[in-house]
Amino acid sequence: MRGVSVLLRAGAYCRGSTGQFLIDLDDGNDRINIEKHRRSSHSVLFVKRVNMSRANWSEDCSLLLIILPRLFYCWQIEKATHLTYGREPDKTYAWIDDADQSSLAHIVTVRVVKQVGPRTFIVEVPRYQEFSKIAAILAQQQIHFVEIAGNTHIILSVLAPQSWNHDLSGGRQLFWRTILTHPEMKRVIIGADVTSLPVVLNNLRASEINIEHVYDY
Repeated sequence: MRGVSVLLRAGAYCRGSTGQFLIDLDDGNDRINIEKHRRSSHSVLFVKRVNMSRANWSEDCSLLLIILPRLFYCWQIEKATHLTYGREPDKTYAWIDDADQSSLAHIVTVRVVKQVGPRTFIVEVPRYQEFSKIAAILAQQQIHFVEIAGNTHIILSVLAPQSWNHDLSGGRQLFWRTILTHPEMKRVIIGADVTSLPVVLNNLRASEINIEHVYDY
């Protein structure tokens, strides 16, 4: 019963309808081993502390010896890539029409670079997933795109039920694939002119179709 007395000092002792249990209060530094011992009709759960500080230190050192060279290699590749090709910007530029500067000022992530007409602007917008959100916001405000990063065509992907057919104006379905983890859904790739992007986005929103991503080149 030596283990019991040690555990009583280190943890808590509980009695229930299923038997007697000793519950150790682990402090995060030790590894817990659990043994179950049957005595007559009762079950006693012995939770023994095993100090693994030396073993943990050895494991940590071995892990570091594996990870550090790989981290250094990745760092070298990153630096060499930046020296060769430069850093990939996280902003892009768009030429928009039917906008006013006061409404654009309320969109924090949109920065007016230059006004080229009474309601026409060159703006700086974020790339990647954030661009999809910004494009939807601008479309809801009936702001039209003329060019995005110098391009006049764009692709977007949507998630829709299998029964949905793209018959909305402004875009054309390129292809679709079933989502393997959700067979009742499909991913549809739609191509459109940049000038038609607000119409496509608003129509999809009105049809309650989930716009997954607008590809910003």
